[in-house]
Amino acid sequence: MKNFQKILLTNLGIILIYTVLLKCLSLFDNSGTYSIGMMFMVAGHTGVNILASLIMLASAEDRSKSGSFLLCAGIVLVIGFSACLGGSTF
Repeated sequence: MKNFQKILLTNLGIILIYTVLLKCLSLFDNSGTYSIGMMFMVAGHTGVNILASLIMLASAEDRSKSGSFLLCAGIVLVIGFSACLGGSTF
């Protein structure tokens, strides 16, 4: 459980950093830069979590972390999609 909390907090911190950064960069831009940027960032972040899950599953000593990374991939996808839709409305 401690591994999951550490992995989840790290992922949420990363989401917070690139969400704030993209929002600040596209503050006065109404061309959809934020939505497209968030789409690519969330897709990449989810892909990295799934890849880490597969790597942990293949390794002999870290199989317990595989489920944590896979669950975090789903959480990142849901939170990132919400941030993408919510941030593009302002």
